[in-house]
Amino acid sequence: MTTTCTRSSPAGTHTCFFPLYARVYERPELTWLWEHVTGRLTDPSDVFGDGRNAAQPILNYTILWHALGPSKHFSRRGLVDMRSGWGKEDCLLSFTAGGNPEYGHGQYDTNHFSLYRGASALAGDSGYGGGQTEDHNGILFDGKGQQMKATEGRIIAYEPGEPASYACGRGGDLYYNKALKKFDRHVQFVHDKTRPYAVIYDELEADGAEHTYTWIMQGINATEFMISGKGMGFDLSGEFPVITDETTNWQMQVVLFASEKPVFTTDINETKWSATANIVEHPRLRAEVTTAQQPDFLAFLYPCRPGAPQPTVSRVNARALRVDWGDCVDLVAFGPTQTDEAATDGIGVVRTQR
Repeated sequence: MTTTCTRSSPAGTHTCFFPLYARVYERPELTWLWEHVTGRLTDPSDVFGDGRNAAQPILNYTILWHALGPSKHFSRRGLVDMRSGWGKEDCLLSFTAGGNPEYGHGQYDTNHFSLYRGASALAGDSGYGGGQTEDHNGILFDGKGQQMKATEGRIIAYEPGEPASYACGRGGDLYYNKALKKFDRHVQFVHDKTRPYAVIYDELEADGAEHTYTWIMQGINATEFMISGKGMGFDLSGEFPVITDETTNWQMQVVLFASEKPVFTTDINETKWSATANIVEHPRLRAEVTTAQQPDFLAFLYPCRPGAPQPTVSRVNARALRVDWGDCVDLVAFGPTQTDEAATDGIGVVRTQR
C-alpha cells in the first residue's frame, strides 16, 4: 500500500517525512534535500534509487557526504566536492578530472571546476550542451582544448582537512600535443562558514617555445537543468574581472595572477543540449598569456554579496597567495613558502589571527 501511494502521488509523498527526520536526528542535509526535491522530483527513483537509477539516489549521496565531512572524493569518476555547509548561503566547489571507467564520459572537461554559492553558479558548467574544453572552466593550449576523453578517474592527490581541503587533477596528455608536457590543476577550498573561497593553481609545462595559454570561465546560470546566461555578466572595468548574477544577487571577483599580466576579454558562448534544441547563449571570460615560460595561473575566487568587504590578495610567489582579511591573514600555498606571518613546508593553508 505504501509503495502504491508513493508512486502515484505527484506531491512528493516519498519525501514527506524528511522534515521530521531532519529535526529528530539533527541532519541538515535532509532539510536541504527536502527543500531541493519537494514538488519537483516526484519520482522516488530520483531520491532513493530504483531500477536503472539505483546507482544515482540523491538521498544516499547526501547522507553519505554529510557523514564523511565537508569534502568527498569519488575516485572512480574522478570527482571531488568540497563545501562550507548545507545552509542556503553556503558554498560548493566541484572539481572534475576523469570519467567513469565503465560508462565513459562524453566531454573534454578534465580539470574543470564549478563554484556555487547560495542559489548561484558563479563558475558554471555548460552541461550536455557544451562538450568541448572551451565550454568549461579550463585551459586552452594554443587555442585548442583536449583532444581525448578521460576513461578513468584522474585525481592524483586528495587531502581533506581544516581549514582547507586540497585536490589535484592531471590532464596534460589529453590535449594530444607533444609540445604540452604537463597540465596538473591544483585546487584548495577553505571551509570558512562566512568567507568560503577557492584558490586554483595551474601547473603547466611545455617544450620551451612560446605558446598561448587561455584560462576560461563560463558565466552560466546553471542551478537548474536548462542552463542559460540570464542575469550573468562580467565587468572588466577594474584590475580584475567581476562576475555578477543579478537573478540571485551574488557576485565574485576573479583575482587571477600569472607569470605575465593576463589579457582579459569576454565573448558569448553558444550551446545547445540536443540537435533540435534552441541555442542558448551565455557570457564567457577569457584570460590569455603568451609566453615561453610556465604561465603559472593562480586564481583566488571568493563568492559574496555585492558590497561585502573584500580581502587584499597578493601573490607571494608563483605558487602562493597572501589573503589579508583584516582580522586574520591566510597563506595559501602549493609549495614551500614563507611570509612575515607564516610558513609552509608544502601544500596547505595557514591562518594567522590578528
